Amino acid sequence: MIEINHNFVEKTLADYQVLQAELRAHREYLQMLFDIFPAEMMTVYDIFPLEDKGSAFQAILSNDRQYQVTSYLLRTTKGFMDSLPAEERALIEARYIKSQTWVDVARLLNISASTAKNRRRVKILDMGVEFFLSNPCPPLPEIKRGLMEVIQHAPRL
Repeated sequence: MIEINHNFVEKTLADYQVLQAELRAHREYLQMLFDIFPAEMMTVYDIFPLEDKGSAFQAILSNDRQYQVTSYLLRTTKGFMDSLPAEERALIEARYIKSQTWVDVARLLNISASTAKNRRRVKILDMGVEFFLSNPCPPLPEIKRGLMEVIQHAPRL
């Protein structure tokens, strides 16, 4: 179980753009596998054969643990950032999204670097912990094993 604390919130904020790229890449990877091995993917993810490929792929995404965890982190982090007052959101964007220094963040907010880094940052991280605790991760699908084994035994193109 992951402990929701300042470090977790800060890492999630700092990794927000990386999480977006990871989600996109993982979705594209699953789509590529589904395009090549649709029956095998439905077998691995325990999906009844569906005529509509779009519905089948959505079912795969719903049953893919990595996709669901990353989606949850992105949705919750975005929800947290959107819930912040303008000044706190500006600090988050400057520091964690744009990777500005604390001096630059302080200049932007017209406060001291010490205040930005210590008081404001801690206040925001406290708010983040509360937000994540009040928006827990929903139940996740079981980890699917055997994808590579199924693909290895699939008929070749």
